[in-house]
Amino acid sequence: MSEITGFEITDADLEKIKKWDVVDDPFGFVDFVVSKWNKHYGKVKVRKTKEKMIVELITGGYSDNETIISSFPSMFWTLYWELSQRGGRFVFEVRKIKENETEKKSH
Repeated sequence: MSEITGFEITDADLEKIKKWDVVDDPFGFVDFVVSKWNKHYGKVKVRKTKEKMIVELITGGYSDNETIISSFPSMFWTLYWELSQRGGRFVFEVRKIKENETEKKSH
């Protein structure tokens, strides 16, 4: 654990992020990422309703936060990415995907 920030991202955490099923459990994924995000250097804003979350992650240039973002599964980016800005700001609209929506996309 960093003496300065109190946060530490482990290799096991990064593997968990990389392998997370973001279609079946997108809200759980966001909750896990937020729990590992270094908020001393970076920032997190989450607006949550029953059906979706607007998630804003700002890395603050902190290397662990940058590593977390780069570990996101490609499916998360495909389904939920809304905006990236210089300075490490990322916005995602994370919504629950109903089973019938997933089936429609695969046909």
